[in-house]
Amino acid sequence: MSRPDRARNTDIALLRIRIEESGLSDRQFAVKCLKRDERTIRRYLAGDVEMPTILRELIRDPFVAPWPTKGTLPMLGS
Repeated sequence: MSRPDRARNTDIALLRIRIEESGLSDRQFAVKCLKRDERTIRRYLAGDVEMPTILRELIRDPFVAPWPTKGTLPMLGS
């Protein structure tokens, strides 16, 4: 069952904000932060595919798992 458009649009906007806050490209954020293929993230952002609940929870509360930034990527083994 599809979630209401308003909630979905809020999640899409929040994902875009989190990507921008990280200073990473969409691709880098997808791979390094969310462990997802960049095409999947593009589908989420386009609203073509609904985000899983766990992803929605992560983007709503980034303090649980702070996003890496360009300065912290080497610590991730990249």
